[in-house]
Amino acid sequence: MVDRTAPHFFPARASPAAYPVLASVLHVLLVGGTSTSRERLVSQLRAELDHVEAVAVDDRPQLLRALTAPVVDLIIIDAEADWIDATMLDVEVRSRWPACEVLFAIGGGRTVVELGALSTSDESYLRHDSRRLRRAALFAQARREQREAQDRIQAVEAHLQAVVDAAPSGIIAYDDKGRVELFNAEAERIFGIKAANAVGKSIHELLPRVEGPDTIRGVHVDGSTFPVDLALREARVLGKRTFIAVLRDVTEQRKSQEALRRSEANFRQLIERSPDGIIVHREGTIEYLNPAMLVLLGVENPQALVGKNLLAIVHESDHGRARARMEEPPSSRSARVEMRLVTANGGAVWTEVASMSLQFDGRAARVEIFRDVTERKRMQTELVRADRLVSLGTLAAGVAHEINNPLAYVTTNLQLVEQLLGQLAQGVPVDEVLSELVESSKHAREGTERAVEIVRELRLLSRPQERELEPVCVRSLLESTINVVSHEIRHRARLVREYDDVPKVAAEASRLSQVFINLLINAAQAIEAGDRPHNEIRVATKFVDGMVEITVTDTGIGIPPELIDRIFDPFFTTKPLGEGTGLGLSISHSIVGGLGGSLTVESSRGAGTTFRVRLRPADQLAQKASAAPASGPKRSLHILIVDDEPRIVSSLQRLLARLHRVDVANSGAEALALIRGGERYDAILCDLMMPEVTGMDVFAELAESAPDQARRTVFLTGGAFTARAERFLAECGQPNLMKPCSRAQIDGALQAVSARAEAFSRHPSR
Repeated sequence: MVDRTAPHFFPARASPAAYPVLASVLHVLLVGGTSTSRERLVSQLRAELDHVEAVAVDDRPQLLRALTAPVVDLIIIDAEADWIDATMLDVEVRSRWPACEVLFAIGGGRTVVELGALSTSDESYLRHDSRRLRRAALFAQARREQREAQDRIQAVEAHLQAVVDAAPSGIIAYDDKGRVELFNAEAERIFGIKAANAVGKSIHELLPRVEGPDTIRGVHVDGSTFPVDLALREARVLGKRTFIAVLRDVTEQRKSQEALRRSEANFRQLIERSPDGIIVHREGTIEYLNPAMLVLLGVENPQALVGKNLLAIVHESDHGRARARMEEPPSSRSARVEMRLVTANGGAVWTEVASMSLQFDGRAARVEIFRDVTERKRMQTELVRADRLVSLGTLAAGVAHEINNPLAYVTTNLQLVEQLLGQLAQGVPVDEVLSELVESSKHAREGTERAVEIVRELRLLSRPQERELEPVCVRSLLESTINVVSHEIRHRARLVREYDDVPKVAAEASRLSQVFINLLINAAQAIEAGDRPHNEIRVATKFVDGMVEITVTDTGIGIPPELIDRIFDPFFTTKPLGEGTGLGLSISHSIVGGLGGSLTVESSRGAGTTFRVRLRPADQLAQKASAAPASGPKRSLHILIVDDEPRIVSSLQRLLARLHRVDVANSGAEALALIRGGERYDAILCDLMMPEVTGMDVFAELAESAPDQARRTVFLTGGAFTARAERFLAECGQPNLMKPCSRAQIDGALQAVSARAEAFSRHPSR
């Protein structure tokens, strides 16, 4: 059974591979007729066209459904079907699909129907002639392809318009007469005018000034003008000249550029007028120096340094620090450090350096800002020296007391020795006075040794020159310091020592001694005199977190909380006017910081104060060799004593003559004359500081003319008071003794230097 409610569908023949993908399909609707006639019609159509899709309907419901199709290209109506009003259907179809072709199939025998069809159009009927069917099909196919081509053109135009409207720049196309033909969405926004109103306008109404890239300005719909960045191209479209303008409103860009220009000008002016020296470099290569930097270095022409490495202006001793800063990541911001620079005349200037990264001339660069602190460094040095003088002044009375005590019994015992010797001269038996004579001599020697120790401890404060760090025994230095300031402590508090075994610290003994003196005197002065049994000052050492810690704790009045943050400020003091300079703790804080350590304070009113010093161990520092007394029995030596002080020469000669053969010279010139004359000695004991020809001069000539004698020299000095003398003692490699010294020290040094020189003579390659 045939379902007469559904249209009969004749599927299109498959497209050959040679046809393009977009080949058009002819949609055909067959209304009425027999299945045989319909099949014949479809076969005829497919004989002419390769893409035919046909649908057949047999009744009105099927026809009504078929008429809802989106498109029909050709309708063939059986004019003899009694359920069809052919003329009305023709009208309805043409109103629905104006481009649709309509044919009437006339089988013959019904003249009225045939004449009615013919009256509609002499072309719109079919009898038995296939040519008319072919012509109608081809015509329908052509219309179909034309319609599809127009649809494609419209789609391409819509796509291109969407692309143009999405462009971030304004796009205007105009003809050779200047009439606007295209105006995209961004152009609408820029000019404030719709495309419909812009098309047809003259381009000169929108861009009146096009004589140069710097003077092009657009005209807004409100009449205002604005700067335009314009690119203009000519093209040929459909055979005619077309001009395409691509433009951007650069108002904000110009504002930003102007703001940037002003900012750069201000920045440049700020750098040029800065009182601090400024250098811009990339990976260490100098690219810019400001005028202050040129003045700082004493350079007139910046080109003398531009292109050179930054290390060229840095003092050699600070190259490591400068190189480390140059290798830091660009984004880092370094802490301020002190660094010496080399000036054009070869001098050095101290600076405080701060670094930062920024964009310079459009590229990442590093900026170094140098502040001249030479005067500040000089003032700091002077303040340190002044504080030492203040410390010495504070200690003067106590030192006088300390040194007067041993001098008193030295004098008393020497007077007793003199009296006993007088009795011997008068004939008193030796046995009656010998023991007393020996005891008095012993006491006199002990007194002089105590005075020597006090002088040696005070000498630590008398060296103004800075030295390289050396291993320092904290316990020994504390004991020396305590001996110096004991007069300040003994009437105020008990001194308690708590010494743990700690390693030596990396320090400069004289400056660290100054710190300990300041802390101990502060501790003592924080306690009222007169109640010694109930007060104490506790000195302790221990090893904490890899650092040597020294604490000085007192039971004094303490520091108020509101003042403790200022305790290390220069010239700040809690003491009454005239009793303190306010420099001691400030300088101590600076000294400890310079040693790579820290100085902190803990205190509260009425509960005492603790100062805590932390210092680095001296593990990394090379231990200095010291002259040790030679081991084994002493042997007789041929010795030359050189000193410009006759009494010292005489006493040393008498002291050494019992064991050794001794020659003397009262000047450096006299000593050199003896050696030039052929004399050779096992050991030479030479004063360091002498007029005209110093001990240093003697050593220098011996090193050239008699190196064996130079290696046998021991220097005797009351103090190296010049930088040259200190440097000489540190570098010459010979042992030295500080006046006054004992016979054991002198004899040990002479025996050691003689043995060392002889060993060198036997094995010079060692």
